[in-house]
Amino acid sequence: VHAKEQGQLTAQFSDVLEGILFGMDISRHALASSGKATKEDSEYYHGMVEDHLIPALVQLAKAGGEDVAWQTLQHAVLAFAKHASPEVRVASLRATVSLFEDVGEPYIVLLADTLPTVAELLEDKETSVKLEANKAAKKLQQLSGEDLTTFLK
Repeated sequence: VHAKEQGQLTAQFSDVLEGILFGMDISRHALASSGKATKEDSEYYHGMVEDHLIPALVQLAKAGGEDVAWQTLQHAVLAFAKHASPEVRVASLRATVSLFEDVGEPYIVLLADTLPTVAELLEDKETSVKLEANKAAKKLQQLSGEDLTTFLK
């Protein structure tokens, strides 16, 4: 691929990624406009993330197929791990694990960039986030085949 074509592909990748991740921010949904999401709102949000956003992210990663695009995607997903909403932090962890699972072994190159965020979320004030971070840590350890305990402290 020529440099000009590569630049166009990178710009297109970024545009699609931005469009997908727009939906990850719960505060952009009408359901959150009242200030406090109900249980039904949370269920709707998690269903939308699981059924639509995560599969779209995985397909984008598979289509991008290169370390630079993956790194951009992974950093964008991990940025949501700092969101004020625990639902969004959980969604970020679920998306991260799905990317590692579904893209496969080549995506493991991003593990070192991912572990500090998972370690931080293991100490989150919200129990739901801690539990999801624990699941993510175990799954990432399983997928990498390495003991990640020292990296998660």
